[in-house]
Amino acid sequence: MTVKFSICRILFSRFDLKEFLKIAHELSFDGVEIGVKDVMTYFSSIDLYKKTLEDYGLKHSGSYWSAKFYDKQLHDKIIEESKEVLNFLSKVESDRLIIGPPARFEGFIPDKHLRIMAEILNKIGKIALDYGIKIGIHNHYGTIVESSNEIDLIMNLTNPDYVGFAPDTAHLGVSGCNVVESMRKYLDRIVYVHLKDVIRPGEFVPRTEKWTDRLRDLGQGEIDFVTIAKMLKSVNYKGWLAYEQDISPNPLESAKKSKEYIDKVLKPIFAK
Repeated sequence: MTVKFSICRILFSRFDLKEFLKIAHELSFDGVEIGVKDVMTYFSSIDLYKKTLEDYGLKHSGSYWSAKFYDKQLHDKIIEESKEVLNFLSKVESDRLIIGPPARFEGFIPDKHLRIMAEILNKIGKIALDYGIKIGIHNHYGTIVESSNEIDLIMNLTNPDYVGFAPDTAHLGVSGCNVVESMRKYLDRIVYVHLKDVIRPGEFVPRTEKWTDRLRDLGQGEIDFVTIAKMLKSVNYKGWLAYEQDISPNPLESAKKSKEYIDKVLKPIFAK
């Protein structure tokens, strides 16, 4: 598999799902990232969804999935749910599951709760391999995997054979992390990437402010995507780069501008 570019559903969450697929096709993305529940709520069957993807020349790049991984009493239930998600992904011929960490909560103790989370992720990651799927931890502002220290802890506690890294460039930036260096540190474990641009990356957004106010179309913010692309190329990364933008006053215009940046700036780097 060569590097391919997909578009995440979230920017078009208020659009009809089939209209979103049509937009992804018209903008010449290779695939789409959509949640399992979103797909199954809209389509009457997996086969119908697969047929629609085929009609639009798209692939299902992956799905984002979260649970209260830090709650050991829920682990058996979470394992069963993970199998349902993995089964769906295997049927739509997708080999990536993006693990969304749960929200931060009062009483959160990184060394305690991330150890519990790592325990179940190692199990899920091992199960996922039986489905031909790799899982990747997604960092996210406002969750229990937010800061550099929290990323380091969960990555060190998980088995590289079972658990990869699925970094989100913007969430690294708004959480006060050095985007490039955070990705370089776990470059050999990256299995999926969310491309999202912000201004003032590396400067933590106070809880009293909206991190989404920092969002920009790809290439209009200050994240060094050229260096990131060159890093990925240096390790022969062959996977998905998913364009994601949580909000925009004009979703279609943002998607067009961002795809232009991908085509003009990023794709040529991988083509060299």
